[in-house]
Amino acid sequence: MAIDKLASEEKPSKCYLLLQFIIGLVIGVFLAIVISFWAPYCLEFIQANTNGKQIRLIVEKNENTTTSVPTDLSQEVRVFCWVLTKRKHHKTRAQHIKRTWGRRCNKLIFISTQYDEELGSVTVTEQRDSRNAWPKAQAALQYIYTHHLDDADWFFRADDKTYAVMENMRSFLYNYSSESPIYFGHKVKNHISADAGYVLSKEALRRFVEKALPNTTYCAQNSSRTETIELAQCLGSVEVIAGDSRDQQGCVRFVQLHLRKHLMPVRRNQDISESEESWTCCSATAIVYNYIAPHEMYGLDHFIYHVRTTGVGSTTTTSLPLNLNQSETKTFKSNETVAPINDKYRKTSTIVN
Repeated sequence: MAIDKLASEEKPSKCYLLLQFIIGLVIGVFLAIVISFWAPYCLEFIQANTNGKQIRLIVEKNENTTTSVPTDLSQEVRVFCWVLTKRKHHKTRAQHIKRTWGRRCNKLIFISTQYDEELGSVTVTEQRDSRNAWPKAQAALQYIYTHHLDDADWFFRADDKTYAVMENMRSFLYNYSSESPIYFGHKVKNHISADAGYVLSKEALRRFVEKALPNTTYCAQNSSRTETIELAQCLGSVEVIAGDSRDQQGCVRFVQLHLRKHLMPVRRNQDISESEESWTCCSATAIVYNYIAPHEMYGLDHFIYHVRTTGVGSTTTTSLPLNLNQSETKTFKSNETVAPINDKYRKTSTIVN
């Protein structure tokens, strides 16, 4: 009897068990809400932030060394992006640039045949000749000079089939002063091809609008020639240098043709290793890819900014490139090319960490 009485006294009541169940249920619901709320932020923290505005450190560690390199140059090398497009491509092409690489520009506008507030397009000319983009490019450069000259150091021209790796562009341009009369792109002889885009320094834009455009001897107003030829004529007349953007191996950074033209075999039975240009066609620090479809832009975004290959050697550098002195740039002749491996144009007295 004593044992049965003791057991009955130690047995918890139904009310007590119900209270414990309710408390556990409340705590579980609370934790579920907290986890569901913070999960997206945790994911964003873990993944690389690809908007190009946040200062990041790439840390490379191995058994012997530990180095850290600042990789965000978005405030030191400000790039204004302007994209040539047309009304029918606003939804099918232009908006996909705005959602991918265009987010990493310091400022982005679309030069179009029709104003579009949602896209951020402006109309600068009534010229609608799709075969010749030069009149629209002229008007666009005048508009940018008037309204945005102080918004950036460099001014990058693209079209709605261009994909740009802005981090590589800034790293490359960091070598050069924006107050130097110079521009870069895919160089063919003494011309910079407009097809693969080009980037003008602030001084190059200033000379184009202030000196070249008003002088019909320097710059034809109603020419039927291509943008590539006319731009070279105008800028060359005011001693703006067409720079060499190739890397030290001679590989191009502004890739003019679609990648498949370079990387895929021409003949069905040709091995990829037999291709003349093969994988050496394009720089490991490529800046621009041309003829990129919208779905390919998202693919490039994913592979460049989210995929990390285990076991493959890192391309992280241990220091930023040296600045190119403005006074040294001014000694260039108009017919000289700026070879990236030519050390006489680089600073030797100051090393930038």
